[in-house]
Amino acid sequence: MLSFDNLPINENLTSNLTRLGYKFLTKVQELCFPLIINGKNLILSSPTGSGKTLALLIPIIEKCHRMQWNLNDEMIGCIITPSRELSFQIFDISINLTKFSRIKISLVISKINWKLKNNFTFIIGTPGCIFLVFKQEQKINYGSLYFLMCDEYDKILDLGFFKILFAIFKMTSNKKQILFSSASLKIDFKIFHSFAINFPINFLDLNKKKSSTKIKNLCVPICISQYYILIKLENKTNFLKFFLESHLKKKGIIFFSSKVHAKFYYEIFLKMRIKTKLILFISFKNQNKRFQTLINFDELDNGFLFTTELLSRGINFKNLDWVIQIPNFFNLNEYIHKTGRTGRLYQHGKSLLVVFEYQLDFINKILYSGIPITKLSTKIPEKEYSINRIKKIINEDSNIKTLSFKSFCEDVKELILNVNKIKKGIIISFIKNLAKNYGVEL
Repeated sequence: MLSFDNLPINENLTSNLTRLGYKFLTKVQELCFPLIINGKNLILSSPTGSGKTLALLIPIIEKCHRMQWNLNDEMIGCIITPSRELSFQIFDISINLTKFSRIKISLVISKINWKLKNNFTFIIGTPGCIFLVFKQEQKINYGSLYFLMCDEYDKILDLGFFKILFAIFKMTSNKKQILFSSASLKIDFKIFHSFAINFPINFLDLNKKKSSTKIKNLCVPICISQYYILIKLENKTNFLKFFLESHLKKKGIIFFSSKVHAKFYYEIFLKMRIKTKLILFISFKNQNKRFQTLINFDELDNGFLFTTELLSRGINFKNLDWVIQIPNFFNLNEYIHKTGRTGRLYQHGKSLLVVFEYQLDFINKILYSGIPITKLSTKIPEKEYSINRIKKIINEDSNIKTLSFKSFCEDVKELILNVNKIKKGIIISFIKNLAKNYGVEL
């Protein structure tokens, strides 16, 4: 493995990497550095947790250093991400990597008539905010933009930002260096051609590996043990309670299908006084509260974060043991990215997908894609007292009662949409079992 000490970068950057605990380059970082430092356009697809962000940031920061940027110079770069949380994390990493240097970085995540108070080397933000800054800020010389990086590019497009991204490309220099990255990036030549990117483009795909039998999908690194468990609809709450009580000394994220589900289970388990730290992360209006919640969870040694797909992309937490997913609708890319919140930088992690009997096609899709997943055979105690306890908690708290009913309605909607996969004779039975799980009287 190549040490950062042997990489042709400035002493300050080497010192900052050492201070942050980085000693050796990962494979993707070794491959990306010579391409980016020499000004090549790059489209990168690499497993979750393989160090993609650093693979792009390190050569970018080194190039800024070599250009000897100072406060009188034009802005030379822009980094676009699909979420505020990912923008904040990349901003935090960038600030730490550029400590004690002239490089200045700004975070752009507010749409309220944002103004640049100073010149910056580069800015980081979400597509809409970056576009707004470019339109409002007269002193930006778009022709001077030296690089444009899009992290989790496929998610940016999935969220409907194609037109905004296209406008940003048109506003900026045709000579800029383009850097795209994601763990599930699909190469669409028509889209890239429409962006008028300077050719040739270097495509680096580390997700597929040929073996003697078939091509294995390596979007999820092999250091993550992936499991699924088949449970009954009425046993959903029992299972989660059992899992949490069995892993009191572990740290994990539980991904729910909606913020209503996340909030319902968070409130229920708080009332049940589960003896581990529980944190809820949903779409708070207060941005500072969102960031502080992430910081608080990152600093924990054990505990569980209840959230949604908000944190499925690029977010890195220290020493995460488990990722649990309870989806209503299955998306392979989202499964890959959520699973990839553990096993960062090739540390061991575990992932668990919770499925019901009408969702077994989820497992078939994962296996068909070449991702290994194993059935977890764990006997879950079916305790009647838990159901009675849930009913009691719901009846005593009107807020939880509302959340319970909304969660029940969302799950019933999913059952109806999956009616072709379910025998019509037992769908009523399924709905009754769901009602029992949520303590809803029918």
